Amino acid sequence: MVSNTETNSLGLRYVSIADNLQQQIESGEVQNGERLPSQHEMAKQFGVSLTTLRSAVDLLEQRGLVRSAHGLGTFAQSPEPGNDTP
Repeated sequence: MVSNTETNSLGLRYVSIADNLQQQIESGEVQNGERLPSQHEMAKQFGVSLTTLRSAVDLLEQRGLVRSAHGLGTFAQSPEPGNDTP
């Protein structure tokens, strides 16, 4: 099993966390519309700072895999077909 604290080939921990969460969303482990744990909880779970976790969530938003609603949380979402924005 791969450790949650391992980094990708560039050594960017937030990218590894985003990739891990993306895999959970794409595999169905996290369902479309499901609320993710709080950012504080996820930072503790992955053993990273809140800043690092927020960078991972920002990357997932750019990928179209989550949406954040201020005061409500972060929710998984299926990417829109044909949305290949870099």
